[in-house]
Amino acid sequence: MKARLWTRIYYLATAGVPAKKICNYTGLDKGQVSHAIKALLDLGFLQCTSGQSQTKFYVATSKVFSGDTQLVENLNQQSKKRAKPYGGRYKRYHGITFKADIIKWGILPEKWDKISQANATRFYYLEENNATFIRCKGKWEDTLKMHIPDVILHEIEKDPRKNIQHEARLLMGKFQVHYNLRLKNFVKCPGESCGIVIRDPKLVKLVQEKTIKLDNGCEMDCSHNTPEFEGPPDIMDELLLSPKRLDTVESELIEIKESLSSITIMIKETNSTIRELSNIVNELKNELFSQPKRPDERIDVT
Repeated sequence: MKARLWTRIYYLATAGVPAKKICNYTGLDKGQVSHAIKALLDLGFLQCTSGQSQTKFYVATSKVFSGDTQLVENLNQQSKKRAKPYGGRYKRYHGITFKADIIKWGILPEKWDKISQANATRFYYLEENNATFIRCKGKWEDTLKMHIPDVILHEIEKDPRKNIQHEARLLMGKFQVHYNLRLKNFVKCPGESCGIVIRDPKLVKLVQEKTIKLDNGCEMDCSHNTPEFEGPPDIMDELLLSPKRLDTVESELIEIKESLSSITIMIKETNSTIRELSNIVNELKNELFSQPKRPDERIDVT
């Protein structure tokens, strides 16, 4: 999609024009407009203000929409990524962050998108290569954090964490080379969560009204406009593997039941054989004791 269309969609959305009317103004179909708005939301240019209502309204964020070539390319890539339906059977990884200690700066980035301060630490934000780089400038040392966007898998059995770490190293390496940095201690930050979609209609209605938090760190909410059960990846993986384990246990129980039935049949056959042998022994015993006794050869007979 060209820069002119992206700019028109952005300004129409921020002016409070619904998606149906944006289709009429731009000549695009509903799917194209929907993917475009989702891309603008994902990259932080729009924010939804209508909650769970069917007609969505958006406002502009503090992030400046410039419409340059690189931005348009990122938007096009993001809209293609979101072409698959966000729902059904999927697993979403959220809050994926890596960090490294800054030994030395070579070239400082010309412009940081946002600057904030908390607990005597200044935070500088920079959007680059589809990731958010955060320079944490403390009193004694600086740290570079890299937050990457949510990873959505439509095959929930797969685990992409090793691939994510590999890609994160490549992105951090590109940033390091571009700004002539020296870094050390590249590690993954805690706080990553995993979400799976909620399908039960009663639960969907419940989480649309309020967020439900559990004692084990999991929660059910609708924060991404999709009802989700969200928690630490290890717990969610255990939940996803539970049906397979139950199937395995059920198959093992069936095998045990079949083995028990075979053992029962063997026991019945053994008992029958024992009864037959007992009858034979009794018959032999009766025959043996029914015959007259032989005379004692030691007694003299006259």
